[in-house]
Amino acid sequence: MKDENGEHAEDMMETTEEPENGAVVVSEASPAGMMQVGIAQGMDLTQLERMMDLQIKWEANEARKAYYEDFALFKAECPRVTKDMHNKQYESMYSSLGNLLDTVSPVLGRHGFTPRYETSREEGTQVVTCYLTHHMGHSESATESGPLDDSGKKNPIQQRKSTTTYLRVITFEAVTGIAATGEANLDDDGTAGAGGPEPISEKQAITINQALESPKQNLESFLSVMKASSVEEILAKDYQKAMGTIKSRERQRREPGEEG
Repeated sequence: MKDENGEHAEDMMETTEEPENGAVVVSEASPAGMMQVGIAQGMDLTQLERMMDLQIKWEANEARKAYYEDFALFKAECPRVTKDMHNKQYESMYSSLGNLLDTVSPVLGRHGFTPRYETSREEGTQVVTCYLTHHMGHSESATESGPLDDSGKKNPIQQRKSTTTYLRVITFEAVTGIAATGEANLDDDGTAGAGGPEPISEKQAITINQALESPKQNLESFLSVMKASSVEEILAKDYQKAMGTIKSRERQRREPGEEG
């Protein structure tokens, strides 16, 4: 291949004369190395700009290749992430964000990777992006968004923090391709994901709330029995149990003479 001056690029790369004879010794087979030769041979500004563009693309490609090579080594060495927290509501174990990062980050670091997060808000939803950057410069990312977690009695800051923590876990897992001893790795034990247990319908929630309006019912005690922080979080499979509990309490608390 010839450049605009009719010079063969391959010939430029094969310059091997000693420096004292006026030639430039090329130290690497890259556009930068070719520029060294080109400058010595009078390459014009337009050609230099083209070579600089090629160098930028060459470096990006080299960084990408190094990323995937080291990522394969990381995956081969990555330890198993254990579930360190207990979910009282669903009687299950899950991995906390701290445990996930403490377990995986040291191995990532040994192979030149650094994770970082960016968060933002868009019309009532929280958005989290996890970037995994390699020391050679290539970076890949995963982005997820979700509504604020208004379950239980969380204040607005707690709602945002809960959702952010949730999204940090799943984006970190996505960009690293790992999960803690299975797919269910969050404090909902995977119940929010596709195929997990479904909560009761809106109509069923209304029915339960209306039944709980009786002075003979105690909402806090009822939710404790159902292992839910709100009526809306009761699982669909437990609807009959919920209604049975309410009716049982109605019968137990009837005052003498009420039954006809």
